[in-house]
Amino acid sequence: MFKKLLPLLFLFAGFQANASIIFNGYTHDTSSDIVTGGGLDWLQWDYTIGQSIDTALAGAATSAYGGGWALASNAQMAGLFNSFGFGAFVSDENASQHYSDAVNVTEDAATDNELAFISMFGDTFQASGSSFCLSGECYQESAAWFGDDADGDFQFNRATVYDDYKQVSFGTPTLMRGGAWMDTDLLINSGSSSSDAFRGVALVRSTPVPEPSIIALFGLGLVGIGFARRRRS
Repeated sequence: MFKKLLPLLFLFAGFQANASIIFNGYTHDTSSDIVTGGGLDWLQWDYTIGQSIDTALAGAATSAYGGGWALASNAQMAGLFNSFGFGAFVSDENASQHYSDAVNVTEDAATDNELAFISMFGDTFQASGSSFCLSGECYQESAAWFGDDADGDFQFNRATVYDDYKQVSFGTPTLMRGGAWMDTDLLINSGSSSSDAFRGVALVRSTPVPEPSIIALFGLGLVGIGFARRRRS
């Protein structure tokens, strides 16, 4: 009986499996708009593209992904960038920081940290309706507002990750490096009017403790049935 049920267990597991993007301890289940890593859930940045900070926070509380969201702090953003190998970012909200990578022509999200980041957090440049492609090399960017405004100036910071791209330099198509930026005090948050069509809002929350999944409970049930049958025999 137990052996006959095993194929059904694997078939059910196949239905439950979803494609995932995994890089340096961060995972994006492509069936949702959530990136998980470092004990935090991050809402994909293109999910809130064009929204102000206030609008994104109000909408996320009743979104399809539940509540508990907050604007990412300077320390959380610095930790995220460092986890993706963008250098040694610090949480100083008044220090603009930049990381420039070597040109990576492989375009492989498994080894290209900028491309992996954009694949997880969403291409806010393309999602805004803008596109720039030269000689088949398209510009891709994930950008979002963040910051905890510790200095009380009501201004917030911008995080940007961009992949390799081509542009005309002195009349010649040239492959430009990818990189990452943390820029300071570029947005005054003054309600729903403070937004940017090319950027989202970096929202985070503590990763919820997962409930026992249906597949896990089903598997434990089958193990229990098999164990009971063996004891009776």
